Amino acid sequence: MSVTPMAAAAPVTSVKKHRVWVWTIIVIAAIVTLIGALTIFVKKEALDSQAFSNTSVTMLQDQQIRDALSIYLTDELFNSVDVQTQLQQILPKQTKSLAGPAAGLLRQFAPKAASDILAQPAVQNQFQNLVYNAHKSFMTIINGKSSGAVQTTQNGEVVLDLHPIVQQLADRLGLGAQVAPDTGRLVVFTSSQLKLVQDSVKAIKVLNVFLIILVLILYALAVWLAGGWRRAALRASGWSLVIVGVILLVLRRVVGNQLVGALVSAESDKTAARHAWLIGSQLLANVAWVVIFYGIVLVIAAWLSGATRPATAIRRWLAPEFADRNGYVIGGAVLLYLLLILWGPTPALQQWWGILAGAALFAFGYWALRRETLAEFPDAAGTTQSIDLRASWSKLRGGSKGGGSEPPAPPPPASTA
Repeated sequence: MSVTPMAAAAPVTSVKKHRVWVWTIIVIAAIVTLIGALTIFVKKEALDSQAFSNTSVTMLQDQQIRDALSIYLTDELFNSVDVQTQLQQILPKQTKSLAGPAAGLLRQFAPKAASDILAQPAVQNQFQNLVYNAHKSFMTIINGKSSGAVQTTQNGEVVLDLHPIVQQLADRLGLGAQVAPDTGRLVVFTSSQLKLVQDSVKAIKVLNVFLIILVLILYALAVWLAGGWRRAALRASGWSLVIVGVILLVLRRVVGNQLVGALVSAESDKTAARHAWLIGSQLLANVAWVVIFYGIVLVIAAWLSGATRPATAIRRWLAPEFADRNGYVIGGAVLLYLLLILWGPTPALQQWWGILAGAALFAFGYWALRRETLAEFPDAAGTTQSIDLRASWSKLRGGSKGGGSEPPAPPPPASTA
């Protein structure tokens, strides 16, 4: 019976549509992964008081940032205190005329003194507590709660109060003046921004969990729908994760440059601002490398299950071990994973959730590889590579002693010519 061209074209068209759906799901999964990674960064870095305060101390340990903050503290002090008048009160009568030049010298010396103060561990701990308390106030207001411990200004602003450090600077300079209470107060956000921030935080908290689950479902669905070309779908999923990770790294650089250009006008402050962004966005870089790592794992898994000569040779070599000594292979795989955890190439493998997720992925990959290998080489049982190695070693030892278990080969027959 002949097949009409229309009937032959129908299955081909159906297969093409099927592949388009699978590729569409992979692309959507990659986009969701990108958005999910950004929400993880915001939630873990910007909405966690402890992480935020820890990052602030790391910033303070950077020389460029410390110098910029020292200049700010100096400006706050000299704008709050009439240094020349204070010096006139301190200096002897015959040297009071030197109060003006001395105030100028102090102004030049003050940033170095402030930087030395900020470099002290005790002051850094104090700074961390100030940032932590300010951030806790911020989160309390964002969550719509009120507490007597939460203080805002009359305008509804949340502030970071650096007044204690400014006072220490005044004492270090020997001014003996009480700095005004409102000196060194950095506004975190104003009341006009409150509604927008609250809505954004609520959305991030919901999306953070939902997007992670959705990513797993989408990639699993794409591979499952691929049918006879699941290996290609798995490889494409892996490469999509690698691309997402690279995009995150590029975004970190591009967004950082844009933010610095938009928020900082003075060229002298831009270096410190760039350092602050790179330190504050380090978690985003870590998330990007985690995504790249898992993408490479999927690509390697797809390659191992492929039809290339190296992949087939590896499966052929592993088949006897999978069949006869699976317990030893599992032990070796677990040992390899433990060594990977000790190495910790990605931040995820240094966290309990990352270790569990990696273990689940590792176990699934092992199961799939063993299943495919034994189906491809069903006669591998009884030919374990370790047995062959022992036999080869016995032959080598026997040969080195001048004899072996096998008789020597007979000499070639004499020529009759």
